[in-house]
Amino acid sequence: MTQAEVLELLAKSQQIVVSQAELNRQLTARIDELLSQIAWLNRQLFGRRSEKLACLDPNQMSLFEPPGRRPKR
Repeated sequence: MTQAEVLELLAKSQQIVVSQAELNRQLTARIDELLSQIAWLNRQLFGRRSEKLACLDPNQMSLFEPPGRRPKR
């Protein structure tokens, strides 16, 4: 192998390393983006939610009273 061939092979190898480093950077950014989306979706699915009623309906039957009896209010 001549010196020119070695230098050409070295230059091609350096180009490959640079392109692989850029691809690695892009993929790492995409992974970070997807992890952020997963975290948000998990918070939406499993996070604490406030499910309070604005006001109780006085006509709502009680689960704890026998049918026909209405609690005094």
